[in-house]
Amino acid sequence: MKYTYNFAHRDAIAFIGTSDPWSIVPEVQALSQKQQVPMYTYENANHSLETGDTLENLKIL
Repeated sequence: MKYTYNFAHRDAIAFIGTSDPWSIVPEVQALSQKQQVPMYTYENANHSLETGDTLENLKIL
């Protein structure tokens, strides 16, 4: 969520799904890039990084 970026980040890493209903994904990606926080993005994954496809979920893990 974007509010996480209100705090200092040292040695941080981020993960987000493109179907995360709790986040505005492009906004969070932009904040991550601005603060130089590496971000991994997962297509069709929700806030829990689940996609509905068990094998894909295992790959994400």
